[in-house]
Amino acid sequence: MQAPLRQSVTAPRERDVLGDQSVGLLARLADGFSQVGRLDMPEAVEHEALRALLNIVGPAVASSSAESVEQALTLQQGHEIGREVIIPGRSQRYGLYTAAIGTGMAAHLDDFDDTHLESGNMHVGSVALAATLGIADVLGVSGRQFLIAFALTCETLIRLGLAMAPSHHGEGWQPSSTCGPIAAAGGVGLLLGLDTAQMTSALALGSTRMLGQREALGTAAKSFHAGKAAANGLVSATMAAGGLSTPASVFEAPQGVGAVLSQGVQPSPLLEGFGRDWHLLSNTYKAYPCGVVAHPGIDVALFLAPSIGDPSRVAAVTYDCHPLVKELMDRPEPSSGLEARFSAQHVVSSAMACGELTLAQLSDEMVQSPPIQHLRSLVKLEPNGGFDREEAALTVHMDDGRRLYHRLRGPRGSVTRPLTDEELKRKTARLAEPILRRDGEELAATIFDLPGAASVSELLVALTPKPMTEYR
Repeated sequence: MQAPLRQSVTAPRERDVLGDQSVGLLARLADGFSQVGRLDMPEAVEHEALRALLNIVGPAVASSSAESVEQALTLQQGHEIGREVIIPGRSQRYGLYTAAIGTGMAAHLDDFDDTHLESGNMHVGSVALAATLGIADVLGVSGRQFLIAFALTCETLIRLGLAMAPSHHGEGWQPSSTCGPIAAAGGVGLLLGLDTAQMTSALALGSTRMLGQREALGTAAKSFHAGKAAANGLVSATMAAGGLSTPASVFEAPQGVGAVLSQGVQPSPLLEGFGRDWHLLSNTYKAYPCGVVAHPGIDVALFLAPSIGDPSRVAAVTYDCHPLVKELMDRPEPSSGLEARFSAQHVVSSAMACGELTLAQLSDEMVQSPPIQHLRSLVKLEPNGGFDREEAALTVHMDDGRRLYHRLRGPRGSVTRPLTDEELKRKTARLAEPILRRDGEELAATIFDLPGAASVSELLVALTPKPMTEYR
């Protein structure tokens, strides 16, 4: 089944969430959560939410035992709230707060998650999964209730990014982590059944717990941002449920979040059409585990790889790209696999040399490979203001005088070339099967059956590794 068309989906509503303009933004957003949470999502939106969930559980499981995740879990012991819950891909259970950090870190660690370009390269799935999965486990909510909370967390993250764009991302903030606590507080608050006043407090408290700078790109701290954002939203919602509050104006006041972290918050992208027009439908899922701005270049490299043949015969490579590629991914000498995920030179060179770009090409060993190091040194980035973000071109000069050229717009996984359901299933299966020791098709079926599930228990079982004694 192909992915649905990326278009606005309109559902009838009694009144617009914008409502009384004299009411603060967070109070109106809280009212929107309450209204939309009582409605059935349009079919296309429900399907896209399931695709987003399917896409994010694979990376979450695959990196669940990564060294940095282990370190974070060890350091967080003793800072627990609530009953112990699962972290996808791990057999041990953890307190809600620690589980949110671990799940968010793992889901975002390999940069194989999702990206919404227009909201500032927003990664929504890692924060939404980490925030809502544990509390859904504790409360025993239905599959549909969990899916609505997950989808609304994703949607709110995107809308927050749009409301603060472009200056927020441009000034060095990582929007998924800064906006994450607010959206996560909303998703958790919905599952907790907060009333509008409590939800307003949850969103406001989330506004006081924002963090995350782009300087962390290429390090484990970037993935920690996602986990911490989810955990902060969880704490904000549970505190609001207990009666704690803070001024709702903390978000849009002259000295509030919007003024401090951007050039001001625009109300319309945040609130207009909330519950009617879903920006989640324009979310994208990565075909390659690295910074999304280099994906057009990777596709071009993969196209040229058969013509290149022996990569040792390459004499020079010119990479024409959107200026953001140089701004975010100009790392000609990455020192680790994590850093290489934000090296345009490395991902393009590895794709040319190997004919693919998987996690194997982003290992520490591959980064230190002399042939790859040499090929990487030949790649010159040429920012082109006439290119859009989904466009790239490579000119490869061979030592026999040949000149190979290809230009592309719309890489795999983009809005114009979305991954199909089957491609997402294969991606998730490759990442999750070795860890879970479960069939990937069964995991996908469990996810797509969520709208009719009485509880999330089957999903929780599917995300927990089978004991070795049961695995054949």
